[in-house]
Amino acid sequence: MRSIVTKGRTVDEALESALKKLNTSREEVEVEVLDQSHGRLFGLLGKKEVSIKVTVKEKEVSEVKTRKPEITGAVGVKNGQIIYFPPAEGQKAPVLVLDPRITAQYQGKEVAGKIELSEGISSLEIQLPDSQEPFKEIRCSVSDDNMIATVLCNRFNGVSYSLKDAYPTEYLELKLETTPIPCTEITIGEIEAKLSFLGIKYGVDLTQIEKFLARTSFESVVARGEYPTEPVDARIEYIFENKPDVDLESSRIDLLEVHATVSSCSEGDLIARVVPGIPGKDGRDVFGEKISAREPRTVELKVGEGVELSEDGMEAYATVSGMPLLVKDVLKVLQVYELRGDADVSTGNIRFEGEVIIHGNVADQVKVSATKGGVRVYGTVYGAYISADNDIVINKTVVRSQVYAGGLSVVYLRVKTLLTSLEEQFVNLLQAIELIKNKSSGSDLDEETLIGSLLELKYTKLIDIAREFIEYVDSETHLRNTTIEDLSIQLADMFPRRGLFRISGISKLVLIHETMQGLIDRITQDYSNEANIKAAYLQNSSLEASGMVEITGQGCFYSNVVAGTGFRMTRGVFRGGKIVVTKGNINLQELGGPSGIVTEAEILHEGTINIGKVYTNARISINNQRYKFDNDYSAVRAYVSDGEMKVYSGSLSLN
Repeated sequence: MRSIVTKGRTVDEALESALKKLNTSREEVEVEVLDQSHGRLFGLLGKKEVSIKVTVKEKEVSEVKTRKPEITGAVGVKNGQIIYFPPAEGQKAPVLVLDPRITAQYQGKEVAGKIELSEGISSLEIQLPDSQEPFKEIRCSVSDDNMIATVLCNRFNGVSYSLKDAYPTEYLELKLETTPIPCTEITIGEIEAKLSFLGIKYGVDLTQIEKFLARTSFESVVARGEYPTEPVDARIEYIFENKPDVDLESSRIDLLEVHATVSSCSEGDLIARVVPGIPGKDGRDVFGEKISAREPRTVELKVGEGVELSEDGMEAYATVSGMPLLVKDVLKVLQVYELRGDADVSTGNIRFEGEVIIHGNVADQVKVSATKGGVRVYGTVYGAYISADNDIVINKTVVRSQVYAGGLSVVYLRVKTLLTSLEEQFVNLLQAIELIKNKSSGSDLDEETLIGSLLELKYTKLIDIAREFIEYVDSETHLRNTTIEDLSIQLADMFPRRGLFRISGISKLVLIHETMQGLIDRITQDYSNEANIKAAYLQNSSLEASGMVEITGQGCFYSNVVAGTGFRMTRGVFRGGKIVVTKGNINLQELGGPSGIVTEAEILHEGTINIGKVYTNARISINNQRYKFDNDYSAVRAYVSDGEMKVYSGSLSLN
């Protein structure tokens, strides 16, 4: 028996709803009142609500089943088949409303929407949608390097359609009932067949995929290639290397330029050897194609003075007793002066042909000089003078001292720096003279008077640089009886400290200019040794290096630095002083100070200036083009492009 439970405000209202849902009449059902109560809303009495159970009488159902109904003018569906009850006399024919997925013909014509069954159902033909068969999908993708294969598996159930049973009524919506057709699980064999078809055969592993087979959709890696095993490259083992006793928080050894230890070796000692490389192993991709491993990189053991190679070039032996030293990948053994304590009045000045290692401090007034070698100080340098042909490393503070790295190279670097600035001033002066002469064509000009006027009014800087050059040449005994000293004497005659300038004419200026150009070229060719200076902290000191200068600590105050190839200070501040680099980059964390103290960074030729923060009144210069900062700026970068200096703060152009 069919029954339904409905609710309403009254029994009649609930019954009316049930009759519509059962598609029957009052005479064909039995009614049972289940509940008649008041609803509650927020604890208060609400509206009255009635619940009833309505059951279709068995007698009426059996009459339909025995086709002895009293129903007329209706159409229904039973067991998926349409049943039809002709209308009584004067009664309208029943109407059938079609599901959009159903196609139908009535009385030989295709119809859609609804059909009035005025001629019964003998000429009615119903066409249901075709059943959809279940199907499986196995898709495979391979990574760009052919090293990973992945499958994406989906299985889709099918579906069949039938008419949904409906009780006879005058106006019937003909609906479809769907029955799923299950899709069987994807099998390991089907996946293997797919991989084989695609040629995927290496590194296949389906053991982990079995736990996914019951799912309707899954994705899993099914094959992995084998990357080639990297070879072990050949390397040089330096037998003499031991960890030096260094405060790593305040200084780090630059292994790229010079790596020295405080160890020593004896004549005949093995100090380095080549450890041969080990070949790698070839790999394969998921298609089984070979991926060749690269060959191990080879190394060459390079030796210099005090070292000789074995016949096969695989071992290096010391030929003298001394200190093993690695300079730009060349292994040497040099005689070493090693001082375990301080360099002070008890030791006197130190002059040594080779490497000098001082484990303590260098005291006031002490001079340390290392020709054909470098200097390493593990302590503090205070009020001292240190010079070396090679690199100088000072682990701690440098206060009120002078430090020079590069030997004669640093002397000639200073000369070249002054000559370069002076030569640029001479070019500008000669161009100005030529311009004035061209504009005054036809009139008599006294060249000596013209040159004197220009020097006094516009080119006073030329005079200052010339006098600085003269003083420096006079102070350096290495420059005696040289062409540089001859030039200094000529400039001193032209620009005396007192009295008038003594310049006879333009030809004299041209001759001096040509001499300067020749000296700059010769110094560039003959004195190219690059020696570096590295110190932790700098105060009231002067540093000059033919190579790079690096400050590793927190500050550099009221000091001057001259470097041939660059300056680097990745933390701390450079305040109250000047940096001059001949050719190379200047990299700083901070330049200047909040009080506006004058601090300068200058590159004479090519290079880039990078500064994390620049304070007001700091100045920079590249290739004689200058810029003064009128505010504080961060992320400053300056360089020369197309002959013009560009200054940026981040992406903001400052000039």
